[in-house]
Amino acid sequence: MSRLTIFGIGNHVVTLVDCALALGHRVHRVVLNQPEVTRPGMKSTSEWLRSLASPPQLIPIDDFAPEPDEIYALGFNASGRSRLVDQVRDRFGVRIATLVHPTCYVSPLARLGEGVSIAPQSVVQANVHIGTRVTITHGAVVEPYALLLQGCNIGGHVAVGHGATVGMGANILEERVIGAGAFIAAGAVVTRDVEAGVLVAGVPAQVKRRLAPGPP
Repeated sequence: MSRLTIFGIGNHVVTLVDCALALGHRVHRVVLNQPEVTRPGMKSTSEWLRSLASPPQLIPIDDFAPEPDEIYALGFNASGRSRLVDQVRDRFGVRIATLVHPTCYVSPLARLGEGVSIAPQSVVQANVHIGTRVTITHGAVVEPYALLLQGCNIGGHVAVGHGATVGMGANILEERVIGAGAFIAAGAVVTRDVEAGVLVAGVPAQVKRRLAPGPP
């Protein structure tokens, strides 16, 4: 059993804790790179962590030092994720682990990069390439030949169609459908379904143009 240390705090921490416990890891520490942002009237993630049967330590990043038998995950899901990962790597010499919940199906023909976290009941089909620091939340389906690039976040019950591309740092909100061959531009925030074969960009994402059909 490894001890999991999570860098940064946000809603994604709940998914990481679930995944870690299901894999037999112990959630050891949460390293705070900045104060947690909470919504009025809502329980904070730090409060939720303290309510666990075996709560992890919450420590500021300046007090962190690597310990034996630790693995590391990224719980910070706001902008600046890449900067935090670079800081952790350069300052402490640690790398972000890949975590796949045991209820997921990941095809042996798929490729998962560093820092990918895949939440419960997700499906990653054949010939899918998922880049570094990608998050796929519960119930998502990623169809063959899709490409998920660094730092993108796929919300719960999202369907990413055959051959679609989700650009670096893009966010797809829950229960959206990304059509086959669609291209989500880097940094886009998808708030509604995206039809097949179009390029969308912006916040919120809007259709910019129809893509030329690829080879059969």
